[in-house]
Amino acid sequence: MNNIVPKQVVTYLNEIKRVLRPGGTFIVTTPNKLLRLLPFQKPWNPDHKKEYNAKELENILRRVFKKVEILGLFASKDAYLVEYKRVKQKPLFVYVINPLAKAIKNILPACLTEILRKFLTKRQVNKSFKKSKSISYNFSLKDFKLYDKNLKACLDLYGICIKGNDGSLPQMIKTK
Repeated sequence: MNNIVPKQVVTYLNEIKRVLRPGGTFIVTTPNKLLRLLPFQKPWNPDHKKEYNAKELENILRRVFKKVEILGLFASKDAYLVEYKRVKQKPLFVYVINPLAKAIKNILPACLTEILRKFLTKRQVNKSFKKSKSISYNFSLKDFKLYDKNLKACLDLYGICIKGNDGSLPQMIKTK
């Protein structure tokens, strides 16, 4: 749903519901915007039109489905820190430096902008390569769990929706 224009999400969900069998299950996952984005920040992933928090995801799914459960993906401390560091945003860059850089890009001649882009890209690639050479991760499925509590702190959100009035939501693995 992240890559769908927000005005079209309900239409998308209605089509999913239409093609589901009665009692069929639809599962959607989305990054937790409370972990990834600062207030009022637009998604930095160019493929994402919108990212959701748990309440927003539940509200949009309930507009179409009667039976909805929202779960959060949690991780062991080490796995959580890897993702947290990867997506951590610095307010100075988000609110000041990046918009200023875009404004400067519009002012500079295209040839200077291209030279600057190549220089900065090369430096960033070298930095990330040096970092990645020294890091090794050894995670398994045991490092990740789904819970229905404390959704503000989860890595990703899962929406589980069932079409129809009969039956109940499937029991998902939830451990305290």
